[in-house]
Amino acid sequence: TREVYRGRFADFAGWCSERNLDPIHTSVENICNFLAHKFHGGCTYSTLGGYRSAISSYHDLIDNFKAGQHPEVCKLMKGAFNVRPPQKKLAPTWDLRSVLDRLKGPPFEPFAEAPLKWQTRKTALLVALATAGRSSDIAKSGCCKPYLRFESNPNGIRLIPRLLRKQDRPGHCFKDLFIPEFEDKRLDPVRAIRLFLKSVALRRGKVASLFVTFGGR
Repeated sequence: TREVYRGRFADFAGWCSERNLDPIHTSVENICNFLAHKFHGGCTYSTLGGYRSAISSYHDLIDNFKAGQHPEVCKLMKGAFNVRPPQKKLAPTWDLRSVLDRLKGPPFEPFAEAPLKWQTRKTALLVALATAGRSSDIAKSGCCKPYLRFESNPNGIRLIPRLLRKQDRPGHCFKDLFIPEFEDKRLDPVRAIRLFLKSVALRRGKVASLFVTFGGR
């Protein structure tokens, strides 16, 4: 945050320097003019808010207000919000069937012959789809008992998080997850985990997590 603030305040300081203004002690009118300049230059509301916060963190008080909380600055920010409200970024749509069809062939299959990069990505995706878990939850999966157990009645695998999850709290802690074997072995997360564990056994070292990096050591 400090790095971002320094960069944005430097932008404000440069703007002030061109106008022979003191960026630490200037009028609220000049601050509003700078913010309006950035807004008309295409800044989003959230970026504009970052500039306001950066200026406020370095600037002297104005009328006993922090620069960013001055009523005139607040009015400008409200106007910017009304004119250009924040737009929610939607994740791109994707076709699950197409993804699954791709996982059945190269470079993911034959699995045992695939490079570790593709083994890792396929295993992680199959686990994510089978558990509907967050990436942070999957990262907390273990590689051996008691956090990972292969079961035979019914056939499948049981996963227990090694660490607290984001949503865990007193009285509501993690539950284990059971993934049954799939009929199509090329899309079976149980098979993928079993083969993946063999592939990373020599490079795992003391890493207790299910997944290890496929990059250089």
